[in-house]
Amino acid sequence: MIRFGISALAAFLVVAPTAFAQGASAQINGVVRDATGAVVPGAAITATNTDTQAQRKTTSNEEGGYVVPLLPPGRYRISVEKTGFQQLLRSGISLEVDQVATIDL
Repeated sequence: MIRFGISALAAFLVVAPTAFAQGASAQINGVVRDATGAVVPGAAITATNTDTQAQRKTTSNEEGGYVVPLLPPGRYRISVEKTGFQQLLRSGISLEVDQVATIDL
């Protein structure tokens, strides 16, 4: 009986943090392209929660792709900046729990 209780507790401690982390977040991903459709590596992407002003930053990879994971659900604005390009702002993004929003910029 004690062995079962310890095993159950160990299983809970391993699984619980993952379950809670997955259930309370969302993600934005996509590809950054220029006006000609070419990918833009090295672009600075900032996702701002418009209710709290909390920001998460990332950079597009060599294929222009980006991922902003583990965002609390809410309303967001995304800005994209790179030297030689005009800043791009995208607003009105609403994220729900467990949502993965693909937003190409």
